[in-house]
Amino acid sequence: MQNEPIVQEYLKALMQGGKNKEVKETKELLEYLDTMDQKFTELIQEVTSLKETIQTLQNPETRSRLTVITDKLELAVNHTRELFEKTKNSFRTAVKQSVDEFKSKGKHAVIKTVDTLHFKQALQHIGHSLAVANGVVGAFNSKVTEITAQSRNIKHNFKNIGRIMMGKDAVPFQSDTQKLNVLQHAGIGLYKKIEALYQKTQSAYKKLDGLDKSSVKKDLKQIGESKTNDCYQTLNEFHFTTEDTEGTEENIKSSVSSVSSVVN
Repeated sequence: MQNEPIVQEYLKALMQGGKNKEVKETKELLEYLDTMDQKFTELIQEVTSLKETIQTLQNPETRSRLTVITDKLELAVNHTRELFEKTKNSFRTAVKQSVDEFKSKGKHAVIKTVDTLHFKQALQHIGHSLAVANGVVGAFNSKVTEITAQSRNIKHNFKNIGRIMMGKDAVPFQSDTQKLNVLQHAGIGLYKKIEALYQKTQSAYKKLDGLDKSSVKKDLKQIGESKTNDCYQTLNEFHFTTEDTEGTEENIKSSVSSVSSVVN
């Protein structure tokens, strides 16, 4: 995005107007947008891969239980991506309006700076949404750990009951343990990646804000606490809807609160 002609024109006009602080802020925001764009693409691919692996599990109950969570994860990640895309488009529109207005006033005009307040708020929304997504990942990891422990103790499947009654030898239960281990490692990696995106969003917000403060840092920390079994129970009842994903700060905060309340 930083290399787009309209953005380059905007930066040039800012420099000509001596607005060095604004140039710095804009470049920092652009760096964030360009980096996150690629990261979101990778994140969505990993969630898709996770869902595909789940569908190869032999145990239908395990497939069902994990699919419920990953469906919520997919929705949460897609919602966050939508917030990000809206932020990008809003920035592009604001830059174009500023450049067009600048051109209309003649060569002696001073370009109007894009209001960063709107984008600070947008970054807060993205941060909250990432925290919710990682809450779902935490619940997924907890459930995989639980199922893995259970599967190691299973000696026979239901088919063996019938075989034994017919006088046939029991067939050992075909465990999904190996694939569950793959899912466990993938889930841990996914959690770390979303956390990194959250921290990057926080860093971008701080740079725009110009203050060394964190408005939502505790959300992700709370979600990552050890009481993820309780967290899963709450998330199992937690439904993302179209209304939930409209991007208002109230809805996002409510979502985060629903998740974090069980780990306090």
